[in-house]
Amino acid sequence: MKKVRVILLAVLLVLACVGCSGNADSTDKENDANGTNNGDGETQATAVTMRLEKSEGSVAVSDENGKEQELREKLPLFSGYGIQTQAESFSWFNLDDTKLAKMDENSEASIEKEDKNLKLLVDKGSLYFNITEPLEDDESLEIRTSSMTVGIRGTSGWVDAETETLYIIHGTVICEAIESGEQVEVSEWTSAHLMEDGTFELIYYFNPMDIPVFVWDEMDEDSFAELGLSSNRDDLFAVREPDPEPEEVEEPDFDLTGKDTAYRSGYNSIYAQNGSSIYELEYYDGLLTTAYLDDEEGKGGWGGDIGISIKGCPFYGMTVEEAAEELRNQGYSVTIY
Repeated sequence: MKKVRVILLAVLLVLACVGCSGNADSTDKENDANGTNNGDGETQATAVTMRLEKSEGSVAVSDENGKEQELREKLPLFSGYGIQTQAESFSWFNLDDTKLAKMDENSEASIEKEDKNLKLLVDKGSLYFNITEPLEDDESLEIRTSSMTVGIRGTSGWVDAETETLYIIHGTVICEAIESGEQVEVSEWTSAHLMEDGTFELIYYFNPMDIPVFVWDEMDEDSFAELGLSSNRDDLFAVREPDPEPEEVEEPDFDLTGKDTAYRSGYNSIYAQNGSSIYELEYYDGLLTTAYLDDEEGKGGWGGDIGISIKGCPFYGMTVEEAAEELRNQGYSVTIY
């Protein structure tokens, strides 16, 4: 009987040790997600704490073995984990509280991490990223699609794996084509599209209508202010009132028949000044079309887009030579161009 008790006690001790070991492994993995485990049971800070902050709609997370994980807020994400979103579904995850990523609907991405080097592999759909603080010298964050890779450091924007296009909102990155090795620098409000020949097409100040809803919802007021946009995306597609029809330029009702002038064709102008009073007369094919006057009473004029008929100008109907002569008689110094 004593021998049986000893054997039972030994079995219980073994089971307890196994249980402790299993709990320790689980705790170590959880600590690694918290950035506190170094593999030897000791704790230390690591570069990246990966967590699924929240999800909306139908989102699935699987581990490195393809086993689906139960969703919850602050769910730890480890190297090898994959995230998948369905239609009208989104997921947000952070990478040490200064690096936010958001997946669009119908997207797939996975995580690779080694020490302080992190890769986000976008296999399908689109991924938004916002790195609020520059990375340390010994840290790296890389976003990859099937055809290109982007080194991220203190940057925000999004990548579309379907069109192989990178869009940068803030900061500057280097984008590289995996097959051809071509590299381009992409700065804020610029997009880089990887062409079939392995080269990049850059578009500076891309159309705000290209900003998808899942990115728009994450942008701050400063970003909208830089583009002079309303934070309401619907305003982009609002029907605008048509511009008013331009007023017809009044055509002179006289011709130069019988008049002697050397300025019958092309554009010419007269600049005349008498103290603070200045006339500028513009001619086309010898006919006065626009006149400006700047004197003590202010600025005004006739013709063109001024809104006052050219016929009211005192030099209307005169040739360039006649107007110049009349201005000289009034004490103006005259220059003809």
